[in-house]
Amino acid sequence: MQASELLTAYDVDRDTWDEMYDNASVREQYKGVVQFMQQLNIDELNHKEEMARNLFMSQGITFTVYSSGEGIEKIFPFDIIPRIITARE
Repeated sequence: MQASELLTAYDVDRDTWDEMYDNASVREQYKGVVQFMQQLNIDELNHKEEMARNLFMSQGITFTVYSSGEGIEKIFPFDIIPRIITARE
């Protein structure tokens, strides 16, 4: 499955703000991201996310919730699809 199939199947809720889409069209600042993602298949996208998680862990971009009793290092939550903030915004 290609990532483009996920983008095509994505349901844009008109009553909710969406960083990437304005109604059914891609916002100008996200067109390059969408073009890049359309070239990937799901396995490649998942691999990139896993590589980012491993990098975060190896670089110490982590936190520990001591009150949970586990004392396990966790990486900071992140999304591999960037949030693009324009100069105007």
